[in-house]
Amino acid sequence: MRFKTYALLAVWFVLVASLVVGLYVPLHYWSPQLRGLMPQGVSLMQVSGHWWSGRAALSVPYSKEPALLSWTTAGFLSPISWQLNHPQVMGYGKFKPELSGLSLWIDGLSAQASALNSVLAKQGIELSGQPITVSRWFSHYVWQDHTFDAFKVQANWPEGNIRYPVGNREIEAPVKKWQLHGYLSGQEPVVSLRSLQGNELLEIKLLSSHALEMTVMPELIESLGQRWPGKKEYPAFVVVQPLNELR
Repeated sequence: MRFKTYALLAVWFVLVASLVVGLYVPLHYWSPQLRGLMPQGVSLMQVSGHWWSGRAALSVPYSKEPALLSWTTAGFLSPISWQLNHPQVMGYGKFKPELSGLSLWIDGLSAQASALNSVLAKQGIELSGQPITVSRWFSHYVWQDHTFDAFKVQANWPEGNIRYPVGNREIEAPVKKWQLHGYLSGQEPVVSLRSLQGNELLEIKLLSSHALEMTVMPELIESLGQRWPGKKEYPAFVVVQPLNELR
């Protein structure tokens, strides 16, 4: 009986010691493992510091410049404060990983309108004007269910222009105080783009089937300088795109 007790204590001590050593080892020793955890299209270029305070340089899609991410925390159970710096995107907030899920707060984020041009280049669309700002973001993702049980977003684009091709000519449409609102519909996150008057222009929903459903309203088409002959209270069209087919 005494031998079993000593054996259990020894195993417990080894586990605790391994955990402590793992936490205190500088992050660059974990680089190979961390690179394997990066999302598709994102590469870890460099990492330094520790789990509770460090910095990382990330290669991100559609950008030649790296994104610099730094983080720090006041305590083991406290949310981790983060800051993101990139020539076209700057932001800060907090996140808190837990056994049940992940909480993310964005307290402020500003992105140049032109940051989206590389993504929209295939469609010949070009954005310009004032930065797009996120004033509020809170989400909580549940690991086990692979769903969100909280999702709130507020963002706006004060002023800008959208240039796009129509046949052999280009049209430039002005944008004035477009607003972005995020919320949950059941367990599905929804992002709604609205005009200055509060009318819905576009809705994007993340379906439980892991696909994006995009609903375009006639007012968006008319705000871009095109005439819509049908009824304005019904969507102009709806597109569903599986996430694994997005490139």
